[in-house]
Amino acid sequence: MILEKASFAYPLHVEQEKMAINEEVSLKPNSDIERGIDANIVSISDDGKSVVYISQNRKYRLNNTEEIVRATAYISLILDYGYSADCIALEFSVPDRVPNHFADIVVFKDRTKKTPYIVVECKREEASQGELDQAVAQGFGYANQLRAEFLWMTSIIRNDYFKVMGFGGAERIENRIADLPKEGKTEAARAKYTKGGKDGFELETVQENELTRKFKQAHDALWAGGKRNPSEAFDELDKLIFCKIWDERTPRKPGEPYEKGARRMKRFSKKISVFQARNSKPS
Repeated sequence: MILEKASFAYPLHVEQEKMAINEEVSLKPNSDIERGIDANIVSISDDGKSVVYISQNRKYRLNNTEEIVRATAYISLILDYGYSADCIALEFSVPDRVPNHFADIVVFKDRTKKTPYIVVECKREEASQGELDQAVAQGFGYANQLRAEFLWMTSIIRNDYFKVMGFGGAERIENRIADLPKEGKTEAARAKYTKGGKDGFELETVQENELTRKFKQAHDALWAGGKRNPSEAFDELDKLIFCKIWDERTPRKPGEPYEKGARRMKRFSKKISVFQARNSKPS
């Protein structure tokens, strides 16, 4: 696991827009928002206070920290997963729900936008574990109501993926998947990260501050809001870090998944889900 502080050179318009963004929010160099600007997927308003979704012809304020997360997810759906902006809707009204209930992002099977395929529920990066778990529940409500096949809950730091169709409405373990299916695929990949990025994504070097946020969130989940001794939670986090480094350094062929494949990840997810369920019950 390598931490690097890289320097980046930007086109002038990107640098100007990045400076404008920084008046209200702090963005990392080479962030997904800047990828979206370069690809003409999003732009930043002249006053630097809003993100403009170009194909959607919609603009939202950046002082809502969830908007950074939504913009990041939207750009990733197009650039990383291959979905057309014409098949994506923002703030999509969920029928038969309380008024003013909208799904953050909905990906449809085609441009007619009649058949929802993926529901994306976004939460701010600083959200607590409780808020994120609630977002998963809310996302399932929207996905079931829209009869969507997949759900993605994201805060950038934490990402949960589920297959919704074919499972009971309360299932949260057996239907957990490693990643979303890419455009043209009907099933999710067996693992999100693979050697060389074949049929998945290659591991990326992250900035130190982002890694620290991930460590903190993992520690908070293990700490379970004070139900576990802090030093014990830290020990468990150390074990996870050790296993992660060991896994990254294990020799593997191109396309072979990291984290020992989906089966082990599914078993690990089950253990985490059972642990969280057990510790969320009132004493």
